[in-house]
Amino acid sequence: MRFGGRCMSHVQRNMTMLVGAIAVIVIALGGPLGLTLGAFNATTKVLSDKLLPIELTIGGVSDALAASFAWHGRLNAAVNLQEFEAVKLERPAANGLDGRLASLRETVRSVDSSHVNEVLVRLGQLETGVRHFVGQEEQLLASHGKRHGLQQQFEQAVAGLDRDLRAHLLSMDSLQGQIRLDFMAQLAELDSTSRGGKFSAVAREVVEGADRAAYDVLQDLRTSTILMGMQLGRIGLCNDIDTLRSIVANEVGPTVGTVNRRLADLLELVQADAARYEQVQRVQEKFQDLVARSTGPEPTSLRGLRQAILEEIQRAATTRAKFQDTALELGTGVVGVQQAVDGMVNELKEHANNSIVRSQWVAVVGGLLALVGVAVALGRIAGSVRELRRTNEELLLLRDSLRQANAGLEMKVQERTEALAEREVAVRRLLNGLAEGVVEVSMDGRLSEERSRVVEEWFGVPEPGARAMEYLFSTDAHAQVAFEMGLEQLVDGFLPVELCIEQLPTRLRLESRTLQLNYRPVLDGEATKGLLVIIEDITSRLVAERAQRQAHEFQRLAQHVLQDHDGFMRFVNDASELLQRVGDARSGEEAKMPLHTLKGNCAVFGAQEMADLCHGLEDQLEEARSEGVPRPPTKEEVQRLELAWEQMLSRMAVFCRPSSDSVVSIPREELERILEELRAFDPELALQVERCMLAPVRDELSRIGQHVGRLAERLNKVVDVEIECHKLRADLRFAQPLLGELIHVVRNALDHGIETPEVRKAAGKQERAVLRLASEISHDGKTLAFEVSDDGRGIDWDKIRAKAREQGLPNGTQKDLVNALFASGVSTADVVSDISGRGVGMSAVRAACVSLGGNVEVHSVAGKGTRFLFKIPTPHGVKVLRDVAAEPASRVPSLSPVARRG
Repeated sequence: MRFGGRCMSHVQRNMTMLVGAIAVIVIALGGPLGLTLGAFNATTKVLSDKLLPIELTIGGVSDALAASFAWHGRLNAAVNLQEFEAVKLERPAANGLDGRLASLRETVRSVDSSHVNEVLVRLGQLETGVRHFVGQEEQLLASHGKRHGLQQQFEQAVAGLDRDLRAHLLSMDSLQGQIRLDFMAQLAELDSTSRGGKFSAVAREVVEGADRAAYDVLQDLRTSTILMGMQLGRIGLCNDIDTLRSIVANEVGPTVGTVNRRLADLLELVQADAARYEQVQRVQEKFQDLVARSTGPEPTSLRGLRQAILEEIQRAATTRAKFQDTALELGTGVVGVQQAVDGMVNELKEHANNSIVRSQWVAVVGGLLALVGVAVALGRIAGSVRELRRTNEELLLLRDSLRQANAGLEMKVQERTEALAEREVAVRRLLNGLAEGVVEVSMDGRLSEERSRVVEEWFGVPEPGARAMEYLFSTDAHAQVAFEMGLEQLVDGFLPVELCIEQLPTRLRLESRTLQLNYRPVLDGEATKGLLVIIEDITSRLVAERAQRQAHEFQRLAQHVLQDHDGFMRFVNDASELLQRVGDARSGEEAKMPLHTLKGNCAVFGAQEMADLCHGLEDQLEEARSEGVPRPPTKEEVQRLELAWEQMLSRMAVFCRPSSDSVVSIPREELERILEELRAFDPELALQVERCMLAPVRDELSRIGQHVGRLAERLNKVVDVEIECHKLRADLRFAQPLLGELIHVVRNALDHGIETPEVRKAAGKQERAVLRLASEISHDGKTLAFEVSDDGRGIDWDKIRAKAREQGLPNGTQKDLVNALFASGVSTADVVSDISGRGVGMSAVRAACVSLGGNVEVHSVAGKGTRFLFKIPTPHGVKVLRDVAAEPASRVPSLSPVARRG
C-alpha cells in the first residue's frame, strides 16, 4: 500500500507539471503564430495547389524509371525461356512516363512564376529521351527473347546428342564384347591344340590376330568417343566465338579424325567377317551423323546454335550499353526539371522570410520551456535507473539457475554422443554386409573413409586421402580421364547433375571380374557435395546373357527341324538357290525379289540372323537407289550373307542327317522303271503305287499354314487356318517357284487384310479371322490352281490408285489397279517393317506364277475379304491324282491363339 501510494503521488506531480508546460507553450507561441498565420496560409496554398503536385509528378517519373530499371534487372536475370516469358508479362506500362510528363506540363503552365519557360524546355528534352528509352527497350526485349529461344534449342540438341552418344558407346561395347568372345574361343583352341603340331600357328593367331587388334582398336575408339563427348561439353561452356572455333578446330577436329582413322582400321581388321563388317559400318555411319549434328556447319548443329547464342549475347550487350546511356540521360533530365522547379520554390521562400523571422523568438521561448521539460525528464530517468539496478540483481539470481541447467544439458549431450557412436558402428556393420561395393567420393575427387568391406577386397586398402580415379581405375587410364572430366563438369554446375553422372564410366574390368558402376549424388539441400559410387559384380550375368543369345536362335531352328524335317530341308534348298540368285544379280532391281523372299523365308523358319542381314541389305540398296546411284549387292555384302548361311547350316547339320533305321532310299528312276513293269501286269496296283510316289498337296499347304500362328501372334491377331485340297496328290517340284513365294501373300493378308479382334468385333465380325489355303485341279487335268483368301477388310483400291499415280503407273481401270497391286515398289503399308512394306513380295509372287505360264486372279470386297487365285498349267508328263473320296474343308477349334486347320 505504501509503494502504491508513492507511485500515485509521482503520477499526480508529473501530470501537474505536464499541464503547466503545455499552458506555457500555448501562451508563448499563440501570439506570434497568429501574426504569421496569414502569410503562411498564402504560401501554403501555392505549395499545396501547384508546387506539391509538380513535386509528386516528378517523383512519379522517377518511380516509373526505377520500376523500368527493376524490370530490366529481372529480365537480365532470367535463366531460361520460361522465366523470360514470365518476366516479360510483368513489363510496366509503356505509356506510364508519357502520361506523367503530359500531366506535369499542364500543371507547370498554370503556375505564376518566371521559371515556367525553363521548366517547359527541360520537359521537352525529357520527353524526347523517353521515346528513345522505349525504343531501345523494345530492341533489348527482342534480343533477350531470341537468345533464350536459341538456348532452349541448344539444350535440346545437347540432350539428343548425349542420348545418341551413349547409344553409340553401347554399340561399340556390344561389338567389343563379341570380339572378346571370339578371342576367348581362340584361347580355348590354343589350349586344345597345345599338345598338337598346330600350336605355333594358333598361338600366333591369338597374339597377333585380327580379333586381338580389333579389341585394342575398339578400346581406343571408346576412349576417343568419350573424349569427344567431353569436348562437346566444352562447346556449351565457351563464352566467345573465337574460343568456340578453337575448340572445334583444335580439339574436336583431331578427335574426330582419330575416330575416323580407327574406324577405318577396324573395318580392315574385320573385313573377313561379313556380319561384323556390316556392324562396324553401321557404327561408322552413326558416328558421322553425330559429328554432323555436333560440329557441322548447319545452323541447327550444336556448334551453329552456340555461335548464334554468342552473337546474340554480343548484340544484346551493344544494345544494353546504348540503353544505359539513354537511362543516364533521362536521370540527368529529371534532375534538370527538378532544379527548374526548385527555382519556383525559392520564390515562395522569399515571401515566407518575414514570417520566419517573427517566429524565431517564439522558437527561443519554446526552447527554454523545452529545457525545463528535459530537466524534469532527467529526474524521472534517474528513478528509472534505480529500478533497473533492482532488475539487474534479479537477473544475477536467474544466471545462477541457468548455470545449473547447463550442467544437466552437458550430461545429455554426452549421452547423445555415445548413442551416435553406437549408430556409426551399426552403419559400418551394414556396409560390410553388402554384396555390392559402396564408397563415397568428395567433389574434389577424394575417397571418404566410409566404404564397404568388399571394396577393399576388390581394390585393396587405399592410402589416406587417395584420389578416386587412381584407386578405382588404376588399370584403365582412359577411364581415369573420363571420370575426372565428368567430375569437373559436375563441379562446374553448368550441365544438369543427371547428365554429368551419365557421362561417368559405368563398366570396369578387374582381373577376371566385370564390374558395373552406378552413381548417386550426395545432396546437401539442393547443392551436390559428393558422389556415392555403388559397384556390382556382373560377371556371371554377362556370361549368362551371351549364352542365352547364342542358344536362342539354335533352339528355334531345331524346333522347326524336329516338327517338319522335309519342310526344313526344302527351305534350305530354296534359300540356297535364292542366295545364289542374289549373288549373281547384276543390278539392285534384279536382287530385290530373291533377297526379299529369302528374308521372309528365313524369318518364318527362325533364322533371324539371316533375316536381319537381308533386311539391312535391302535398306542399303534402297538408300542407294533413292540417292540416284542404284547398285547391285557388293561382293563383300554377298560374302557376309553366305558366311552367315554356312554357319547356320553347320550348327544344324546334326539335325539334318536322315535316320538310316526308318528311311529306305530308292532312286526315283529305279522306282519309275518298276512302275512301268507293274502297269503291264496290274494297272490298278500300278495306280496305287503311283499315288504313293506323289506327295499329298495338303502337306505343302500345311507347311505354309504352320507359319501363320507365329506371324499372327506378333501382330496381335487371332486367325484360324482352313486348308482344302480335295485329297490331291502331285509331284509339285515344278510348282516350287510359286509355292516358295506364296508366303508373301499370307504375310500381306495377316499384316494388311485381317483386322485385330477389337476392330473385327466393332465391325460385327467374329473375333477369330479365317485364312483359307486351297488347291484344285481342272476337269481336264491341265491346270492346277492355288487359292489364298481371308475374311478381312479387303483391298483399299483408292490407296492402290494413289500409289500407282505416284509411280506413274496406269490406274484408270480395275485391271490397271490389279496390275499396280503386283507392281514392284507399290505397297499400302505406311511403314516398312520386317514383315511387309517394301512392295516387293507381291511382285515376286506374280513373277513366279507368270514364269510357270500361269496367271493371277484377284477378287476383293471392302469389309468382307480378299481372294487370290493362282492358276498354272501342269507340265507334260506330270500327273495330279485325286483320292477316291474328296475331303471337305477341315475346321477344328483350337485353344492356342492360332488354330492350324487341316
